[in-house]
Amino acid sequence: MFVRKKSAGGELVFVVGKYKGRLVGDIIEEDPGYIRWMVENAELTRDQEFELESLLEDMGKDIFEV
Repeated sequence: MFVRKKSAGGELVFVVGKYKGRLVGDIIEEDPGYIRWMVENAELTRDQEFELESLLEDMGKDIFEV
């Protein structure tokens, strides 16, 4: 598992990798290509994949255009 819910605000946080401890929303802004890589290559649950894709959409980003 690469991400988990942060208890305080309910936000997703990376638990491993080069962005360990960082908010997923921040990385979407800084490095959306990394999120695309995660969706395509990481062992995510379907719920995690859906949530990452939803966050990208909410921020106006498309994982296939980053």
